[in-house]
Amino acid sequence: MDIRAVHFLPPAIVIELDVSSGRAYQRFSLPSKAGGLTIKYHQSLEPYWKDSSHAAFQQLITPTAFVNDDTDYLLVGNQELCPGVCLPSALFSQDGTPASLRRTTTAGTLWQKGTTRLLTVAAHAFEDSIEVFHPSPSGRRIGEIVTKIPVQDIGLVRLDPSINFNNSTYFDAPVPKRLVRSAEIKAGAWFELDSMTTGRIDMNARGKSWMNPLGAQDPHNNIPIGVREWKMELDWSVFGNLGGASQVKDGICGAPIVDVGGRVAGYFHLADIHPMAHTSALDSFILGGWSIV
Repeated sequence: MDIRAVHFLPPAIVIELDVSSGRAYQRFSLPSKAGGLTIKYHQSLEPYWKDSSHAAFQQLITPTAFVNDDTDYLLVGNQELCPGVCLPSALFSQDGTPASLRRTTTAGTLWQKGTTRLLTVAAHAFEDSIEVFHPSPSGRRIGEIVTKIPVQDIGLVRLDPSINFNNSTYFDAPVPKRLVRSAEIKAGAWFELDSMTTGRIDMNARGKSWMNPLGAQDPHNNIPIGVREWKMELDWSVFGNLGGASQVKDGICGAPIVDVGGRVAGYFHLADIHPMAHTSALDSFILGGWSIV
């Protein structure tokens, strides 16, 4: 292993690999721990602090502070959708009147329970509509929400028969393979996500929070989400490329948070005081029989 630099950043170590000779390293081919700390490898001619991207399937439009990736992925490549693509709500509400609130979110993952397959989205983006589109509200309808779980901010979408969704591609982030319980997420563990507004960013697990149901509200951009029972959230520090933005941009919600082993810890839900973020634990869904397709 040719090393250019080592950054000791508890609870992690970042190793910059020297690739000037043309040597390349495959994922999972190098040690992942040292002294109990997680090792992250940076494989690029650019220094880590200037370029923290991975070599992977690239978004066709790189998100910046002013640009989102609104590529129509149903018209390019394999003509299928994947985690990380743009999913807006409808122009009109269910009663046919213009929607009072239109939001755009990032696609989650396709779940399965028995023979049922449903796609996850951020529920708060579909407050007065159930139809889901790609890549814009005037684009193609891809399905409709059949279940909303507001407390966890997750909506489950039944895809239209003509729509193909593939979990095996997630742009610059690791491929999502399985849901994990909150007890499996250790403080200091590194995860990643890739959204249509930010591109890939790093997430470091910090701890857990519990919300008391007595009069508690979970405000998301001024949308009150009532809490009816004790709610567990995972707390994260957010690092890396934010697409040139000074803070986490709207539209990131719904993006799956995945580690290099493919473990999905949750789906981006809320960022309050940057760089802290919060996601709902997936324990109840796992107990309910849901898994990654």
